Amino acid sequence: MNVLVSADLWIRIYAARSVREARTSLVYGGVFVVVLTLLASAPAFYAVAADVNAPPNQAFIAALRVLLPRLLFGLAIAGTICIVLAALDTMVFVFGVAGANDIAARAGIIQ
Repeated sequence: MNVLVSADLWIRIYAARSVREARTSLVYGGVFVVVLTLLASAPAFYAVAADVNAPPNQAFIAALRVLLPRLLFGLAIAGTICIVLAALDTMVFVFGVAGANDIAARAGIIQ
């Protein structure tokens, strides 16, 4: 569902000079997202494969703790927090734009 409301998806569509360019950029963007999602999921896959003894809601952090040295572990946790906050920021931005353009404009609140 996040892919449907992702700001970069709509920016790619609006910035494209043609339908072909929009299609091509969406394919490249989709491949990029799949690769990064698999990389971000690697610690969770490791936790399942290595049978890390942790509750399911703590398996990601437990796997990172096993896989990474202390400094990189801290950076990975900070990076995970940044990813979550960036996703939240994008969702708030998209909901604000949708609210202003679609809901408020149709209700006659703004022009």
